[in-house]
Amino acid sequence: MNTPLVASYAATHHYITNIEINFEGPDQARSQCNLYAWHRPKEPGPDFELYAQYHDIWVRTADGWKIQERRLKTAGTVGFDAEAAGLVGLGRAD
Repeated sequence: MNTPLVASYAATHHYITNIEINFEGPDQARSQCNLYAWHRPKEPGPDFELYAQYHDIWVRTADGWKIQERRLKTAGTVGFDAEAAGLVGLGRAD
């Protein structure tokens, strides 16, 4: 199912790397991974790129592990202004 945001792109490609998982108990974990995402809009305009990290909190449910919370922290962008888009910066200490 396409969301309105996904439907606005002619193409996208996302790479997830360097996944780290830390278990905080038998039913909760935290993870962090690096993200590179390339986007080509349907409307005329330049492609843009996102360099970021996902910071997730996972919980074990009766149906398996589910993401309870996801935070996207931006390291950099090409072709658009992350601050104007409301994206949270990664910061040097994270």
